[in-house]
Amino acid sequence: GEEGALQRLPHSLPPSGIDRGFVGHYVVLVAYEEEEQVFEVSDPGVAADRRIIDRNALELARKRHGTDEDLLVIDIASLLARMQAECTQQANGGPSMDEPSES
Repeated sequence: GEEGALQRLPHSLPPSGIDRGFVGHYVVLVAYEEEEQVFEVSDPGVAADRRIIDRNALELARKRHGTDEDLLVIDIASLLARMQAECTQQANGGPSMDEPSES
């Protein structure tokens, strides 16, 4: 490709591995700096490092014509607490949270 052109990473292609053109786009919000009101974002669809984007610019992009404005929020603190509880339970000989209890 052209020098400096963005390239799709293999995991952004359809499961068949055949590039059928545009298959959608998303970015992962990695962190938020409240004082500066900027997000650190990772774009899995391009081979690039994380980038910083202004909160207002992100909101404008999210609401542009043709976007579906979806947001998926993952409560990392709760997820990590659940995983830690499961590891502790397994270390103590108990069933994992995925296994049905024998009551």
